[in-house]
Amino acid sequence: MENQIIISLPNLINSQIRQKDKDETLALCKSLLIFSYQNELLKKNIYDKGIFIDDIEIFENDLTDKGKLTFEKLVDKWLAYTDRTQKYDNVSMLEKWLNQLNNQK
Repeated sequence: MENQIIISLPNLINSQIRQKDKDETLALCKSLLIFSYQNELLKKNIYDKGIFIDDIEIFENDLTDKGKLTFEKLVDKWLAYTDRTQKYDNVSMLEKWLNQLNNQK
């Protein structure tokens, strides 16, 4: 089975032309990945000595069983939401969506 990449921060950030867009992309990904790690959707440690790894890549094998069921849907919702609102740290929306996705099982 192929271990497909789900999120590559370097690729997302490098695809942005303006520095402002790069900073916003990092902020929205950081909020999403920290939330996902804290809620046990990711096996992969997103910290190095307590500092967020800003060149991290998340592969299918980096997801927990719980993450395999919810992570990609959560990513889609988060990207659409942040694109529309520019609110990159609204973790309450991530909590709401995770609860909804967990209740759909």
